[in-house]
Amino acid sequence: LEKNLYSIRIQQNMYTPQNLSSTDIQENDHPYAGYLVAEYMHHTYDDNTYFISSFLLGGLGKYSAVGPAQNLTHLLIKNDSTKGWSNQLSNTPLINIGYQINQLIVDNNFFKFFINAQGRVGSLYTDASAGFEARLGLINSTVEFFTQPDLKKPFEVYLFIRPELRV
Repeated sequence: LEKNLYSIRIQQNMYTPQNLSSTDIQENDHPYAGYLVAEYMHHTYDDNTYFISSFLLGGLGKYSAVGPAQNLTHLLIKNDSTKGWSNQLSNTPLINIGYQINQLIVDNNFFKFFINAQGRVGSLYTDASAGFEARLGLINSTVEFFTQPDLKKPFEVYLFIRPELRV
């Protein structure tokens, strides 16, 4: 029986050079940059397969508000504010689409093994990846954390590893 879920994620990422007190552009270091995006995801799954299709929209640069967000965080933790956000990368719209598939190969209450593949195309990411995920522990759900758990076993704890090759 196929099930569908829908989600929206809002994400803000920021990148700064090592020296946060300089107002100058710092050669050979990461530029001040940040983005703010909203991503809509459609999750489809059954007992053995889990798909995610996604659409991402947002912006890079001043309108992402990463400079004020970082300085507010530094103020709250009583740390020095950053000085170089006036040099951040220019405003750029971001749009992406993506698709991911995870296939369950081994499934029992103590070990699960999945293979996965993903592709993304757009102005933020253009890449493809493949890998696997292995889980070891007391596992209650089947494919992902939001699947219906077995209510007779309301607790789960596991370690996982998820290496992937990305190109």
